[in-house]
Formats: sequence, structure tokens, C-alpha cells
Amino acid sequence: MVIMSRYSLAPSKPEHTEYDILVGWDGTLGNFFGEVRKPRESDFVLGGEVVISIAEFRCDGPNFADFNHLIKAVSEYAVVDRALSQQLWSDRHREGLNFRSLR
Repeated sequence: MVIMSRYSLAPSKPEHTEYDILVGWDGTLGNFFGEVRKPRESDFVLGGEVVISIAEFRCDGPNFADFNHLIKAVSEYAVVDRALSQQLWSDRHREGLNFRSLR
């Protein structure tokens, strides 16, 4: 069962072409997320240096304020169109909240 969606976005400005830009829904944590990362400098370096990690926002119920804040923050680096915004909410609805215990 997939409980997370993740979308890679194209940078909207030439100065951001070196960044990896991601948005998605994480059902395990129960939040939308967005992240802008600097890519790995070589194939031998795992992960990537995070240039900016946009805080993960919990979106409980019909509150769109946190989601809109996330979209605004990501939009400084990439185009987040209406279709993608709707897809993220569809992912949330389809995948739901699947909190896992940390025990």
C-alpha cells in the first residue's frame, strides 16, 4: 500500500536549475511536504546537501492555510500549478492518514 506521493518539479528560474525540488503527501507522517535540495556533488556522496528544507505542514481537516503557505514557499523555486495542487489533495484523500507508532 502506497502511503506517500512525491513529485519532482522543474525550476522556474535559471538560478535554480541546480536544485532538486520536491513536493508531496506523506500519509505516515500525516502532512504535505516540500523540499528544495542541492543535488549530490558526485555519485559517491549519498543524499544531498539541503539548501532549504521547507517545513512539513500538518493539514488537519479543511484548513488550507498551511498547505497554501507550503505552495507559496515552493513556488519561489518552481511552478506549482492548480492541477498539481489538486493532485496533492487527491493523494491526501486517497492515501489518507496512516500514522505509524514510533514504539
